[in-house]
Order: sequence, then structure tokens, then C-alpha cells
Amino acid sequence: MALEIKNIEGVICIKGEVTANRLTELKNYFTAALKFENRLVVNVCQVGHGQASLLFLLQQIKDSLSIDRSLIFFGSPDRNVKQLYQEINSPANYYQAA
Repeated sequence: MALEIKNIEGVICIKGEVTANRLTELKNYFTAALKFENRLVVNVCQVGHGQASLLFLLQQIKDSLSIDRSLIFFGSPDRNVKQLYQEINSPANYYQAA
């Protein structure tokens, strides 16, 4: 299956399967994107095979970033999605918006 990358309202959405040679390409892609953007948000929920490897790669990139850059990413089985969902639906957020 081919790897599909789309930018939907500022979120980079990746769909497909990630193989070992794709990891190198994705690392170069995200590194280049972070040279131009201060903040990247990546959704890997639709990545089938290789999602764990991709999440590990994204964490490595995140750990190496300077303080003025940020990389936010999430995948479907990861606890980050549950945490994000809880934060979005928190009653405290409704009061902040008002």
C-alpha cells in the first residue's frame, strides 16, 4: 500500500503502511518541514503496519528539537489520543472559551 500524506487544516495526516525505507524519507520530510514551521501536528491514526516505528521516530525528532520548535503527534492505540480527547472534552475548557 502506498503512503499518503495530506495536510488537512494544519494537521499532517499520514495514511498507509510505513516500511523501513519510508522511515528515512519521513524523517527527512519532517526535519525539512520543521525548518520552515515552528509547530507541526501529525496524525498517524490511519497508519497500519509500522505505526509503532513511526511514533518512535517522531519521538526522536521531538526530543532533538530546539525550544522554539514543537512537534505534536498522535496515533490511535496510543494513550496520547485518550488524553487529548479528555482534554478537549474537559468542562474546564468550556469555561475558558466563554
